[in-house]
Amino acid sequence: MSKNFPIHELVIKNFRGIRHFEFNKFRRITFIGGVNGTSKTTILEAIFFLMNRKSLGLLNVTATQRGLTPNLALMGTILFHNGDRNQKIEVISKSHSDSSKILLTYYKNDPRPNIARTINDPRTGLTTRLGEECWSAEAYRNNQLTDKLYFVPMDSDFIVHPEKQSHDDIPIATFVSKATSFSPQEIAAAFTEVVKERRRGELIRAMKIVNPDITNIEIMHYGTEPVIHAALSSENLIPINALGEGARLLFLAALHVCLKAGGVLLIDEIDGSFHFSKLREIWSGLFSLCCKYDWQIIAVTHSRESVMSAFAAAGDIEKEQDFCYMRLERDGENLLQTLYDNDDLGLSEKNEWEIR
Repeated sequence: MSKNFPIHELVIKNFRGIRHFEFNKFRRITFIGGVNGTSKTTILEAIFFLMNRKSLGLLNVTATQRGLTPNLALMGTILFHNGDRNQKIEVISKSHSDSSKILLTYYKNDPRPNIARTINDPRTGLTTRLGEECWSAEAYRNNQLTDKLYFVPMDSDFIVHPEKQSHDDIPIATFVSKATSFSPQEIAAAFTEVVKERRRGELIRAMKIVNPDITNIEIMHYGTEPVIHAALSSENLIPINALGEGARLLFLAALHVCLKAGGVLLIDEIDGSFHFSKLREIWSGLFSLCCKYDWQIIAVTHSRESVMSAFAAAGDIEKEQDFCYMRLERDGENLLQTLYDNDDLGLSEKNEWEIR
């Protein structure tokens, strides 16, 4: 069983629908299921926040997932458990050799002695006096403070004021869901780096799972806007996004795994974008790619077919010992966990147990 992946254990406190959650049996490939309202997506969001703590990742992803604008006042009611901003949000992860933690704190009418009462707005170059409220995000690596940021409201928007920044190289996380959106420039820049690393072939092989006619992937420009196209055996060039939602999501996942080794791929219910007959092959392709480039996969699903297809796919590449499935149930504010290992999943398939 592989142990070289970023998240073995996870603790989440006071974040969205989670008052307190702990799980210490993550594998390289972990699937999470459960009925609506059991905070499955919230777990992915917490991991994304932790792994992308040098950016606005949490605000942007949480807002995008729900069609909202990342406004501090609005997000405060969403991010803090039961809207109680008096409690700090805390997310902690541990691997076999490393630990990471992030704290999100809300300040109101606080003297904040450690930061200046005025800061420069980089967008306007003007000096602005701080209002009566702000948030801080403190990141720790192996119990040492590495980064500290302040999120400061500015009219209907906000800016980020860094108090402490490090060059700490932490594993990255990519969040892929039906709501995921990257700018054409971001996608083109990532694709260009993948081509430079001579990994375009990996992307093409992944995309052939959803469309066997794809022979190449390349960038075309429409004015100043870059658009990624798939070349088909018919010699037509079709934008990747025009090949369907499944093709778009698979491309985003494979692109980011090929971009940089050693990260965490967070997948939120994308299986509904694929025909059930393709699920095993898609999971097998993604698992192989993640193992090659040393990525961990944590995926949320409502589909028994998806779980069993993923379990079979792990066996196809001889990684069944690296696969587990966790089912969540809610008992008031408590999240109850049922862990299914290889034997359990085998019996579930044989006896058609309900595991969703």
